[in-house]
Amino acid sequence: MDKAYNILANNPRVLVLDARSLESYNAGHIKCSISIALSEDGTTLHKLAGPHFASKCWWDRDILLLTSSSSSSSSSSSSTKKRKLEQSDPIAQFLSKEGLVKSLLVLGPVGDGRASSLTTFTRNYPFLVTKSHKAVSISGYPTEVLPQFLYLGDIENAKSKTQLADLKISHVLTIHSESVSYNKPIVHMFLELADEPTANIAQYFDVAYNFIRDVRKKGGRVLVHCGAGASRSATLCAAYLMQTKQWGVDDTLKYLKERRSQVNPNSGFITALHDYEKRQLLSKDTASQSQICCGLKEEDDEVGSVHELQLEIQKDGNCIGFIRLVVDQVTIFGRDPSCNVILDHASISRKHAKMETTGDTLILTDLRSRHGTFLNGKLLKSGQEIVLSDSDGVRFGSSTRNYILRKKGF
Repeated sequence: MDKAYNILANNPRVLVLDARSLESYNAGHIKCSISIALSEDGTTLHKLAGPHFASKCWWDRDILLLTSSSSSSSSSSSSTKKRKLEQSDPIAQFLSKEGLVKSLLVLGPVGDGRASSLTTFTRNYPFLVTKSHKAVSISGYPTEVLPQFLYLGDIENAKSKTQLADLKISHVLTIHSESVSYNKPIVHMFLELADEPTANIAQYFDVAYNFIRDVRKKGGRVLVHCGAGASRSATLCAAYLMQTKQWGVDDTLKYLKERRSQVNPNSGFITALHDYEKRQLLSKDTASQSQICCGLKEEDDEVGSVHELQLEIQKDGNCIGFIRLVVDQVTIFGRDPSCNVILDHASISRKHAKMETTGDTLILTDLRSRHGTFLNGKLLKSGQEIVLSDSDGVRFGSSTRNYILRKKGF
């Protein structure tokens, strides 16, 4: 439902079409939505509310469509449900034809199909739902970055008492050249910074993270804003997501831009985020690898040379760190907090793969990951176990990092 909210909040040209029954529409509908019907031949939309709408006003528009058609499978993935909805509903099918609309988001019944597609939306965003038939536009609301918690917006959002109240914002984080005043109970933090490539935004990464983290612990909601909600505040939100989700810069900015097209940190802030990603990786490797980062010494080695199995971490062909492995110990790679090595990509499985050292041998086992484990660019079979050789490269899912085996002293 947050996708539907963000489309309405950030796109003044979105066309909201309600294909449910007129009775359902009258009982409650999204503001600015239009009740529609399909013509008998099924090729054109028959009716649009009000004479000021052109007969083909959906052409090259972003469309939010509410339908009573069901995907008929509660166990399907969200992408599968979306595809089934577009195939089963005649209006969605018509609008999906190439060249007719710019984008299409379909909201169908939830659960077993008996609950209205509007039920959850109304519960989360009651201020965007009405019974009135008057044409009501939706003013630009902040973007919902994380559902019911983290919002990204501009200074006008921050000054709107109505929007803050509608979204139940309890905390506001301002990063701007001038502050905004608030009355209690809103808790406000002001960070002064100009939107310039040379400005040191990295100095505020930990400060902002701690502030946002404390809001989550208290069960509150926080709005992070700057002037336009594009550069400074977007960068702080990106840094928070990178820390909490273990995402890289590219994945994080893609996630934000999918929700707010205005997101566009300046070049200096992009560099700061990449530096932050490197520090994150190295600090997490140092902390989480404390038990596995030590040398392996042979008992009969007279000169006391250190024998190691270690992984060189590469990104874009550059070395960004090392992981040293302990003999006879299993090292788990994945995104679960219990893993020894926390991987960087959102699509990686919770427990993706494991490595186990036996003497000078390193064995890699895929843990039936959903997105695959790659050895030297070749996809391993699900659950496959294989012995690694010196200089072998391992990649997990869509991660941008390669782990290269480096043997020393053997």
